[in-house]
Amino acid sequence: AGWSFSDDEAWSIVQADGSKALRGAGHVHAYAGDNWDEVVWRMRVKLSTGQTHLNFHAKDDLRYLTSFGQDGTHISKQPAQMWNDVGTNVHHPLNEWHIVEISLFEKVLRIGVDGVLEIEQQDSNPLPPGGIWLEVLDDSVVLFDDVHICEVRE
Repeated sequence: AGWSFSDDEAWSIVQADGSKALRGAGHVHAYAGDNWDEVVWRMRVKLSTGQTHLNFHAKDDLRYLTSFGQDGTHISKQPAQMWNDVGTNVHHPLNEWHIVEISLFEKVLRIGVDGVLEIEQQDSNPLPPGGIWLEVLDDSVVLFDDVHICEVRE
């Protein structure tokens, strides 16, 4: 998928641990696709400072907002917030790569980090298909690598 960026100067490709990674600094956004439905997306995320939002089914004002930081993983459904801040307080150390997997399949949202299912949330009224959106927050520096989006097959 092609990416578009909110601020080309705040995003860069950097060498990190033998791989090229996308680095976002400050409150910036990167967007890909616009019609993802039941998919699994997987990426490596390295928090240098701060936290990131991994948004999906993002279209217009709608999105699932996954907040990923040192102090845990949380998800909310925006903007209606039929449910908000479902999550865990699992520690994610800074300056380490974490494998994050996010999926929506058969009305169940799942978020796993480093092979551990951290969140499983029913949604009887899922958001319509939309894009994915990497959001780095104020005072944050985050690296992203190996972003894969896969359709779910039964």
